[in-house]
Amino acid sequence: MDAQILYRVNDILVTPTVARFGPISYQMSGITSVAVYHQPKLNPIAVVLVVAAVALAAFAYLAREQEPGYSLYAAIAAPIALILGVAWQRLRPVLEYRFVIKAAGGETETVTTFNREQVLALRDAVESAFLIRRPQIEQTATAPVEPPRPTEVRTEDGFQITRDWVVSHPDSR
Repeated sequence: MDAQILYRVNDILVTPTVARFGPISYQMSGITSVAVYHQPKLNPIAVVLVVAAVALAAFAYLAREQEPGYSLYAAIAAPIALILGVAWQRLRPVLEYRFVIKAAGGETETVTTFNREQVLALRDAVESAFLIRRPQIEQTATAPVEPPRPTEVRTEDGFQITRDWVVSHPDSR
């Protein structure tokens, strides 16, 4: 195992050559993509506020004849609780983060957490492992290859032939 550990939490270990998730290890050279996705989930406070709004509306409807004073207060509080619940969910959703790593063989490994800093640190560690390995690969590579230039050939009858298309001469017969 490499002496340099880029990231380590519980059973996740990232070094410049290996990413290990529990019992499964991936070579850095075999990893094709790394991504972090987030998905909003229901906030428990917002759910409680919406359920309270439904309960208050039910109380206002059912108690309108026996307790008209309390029913009026419940009828006023129900839409307020509903608006607060929707606003709370909109402004403060619980975010679930998924770290997805794909290997060259088609395997995927997913780590799911609510801790944003942890999943971003894991992604940064894997990306920095790519960068640590890169200078070694560039040293063994050959000189950069220039892209081929399109060739032009003019024929005697006025046609101009390029690599991708044929353009006719306006004075053609």
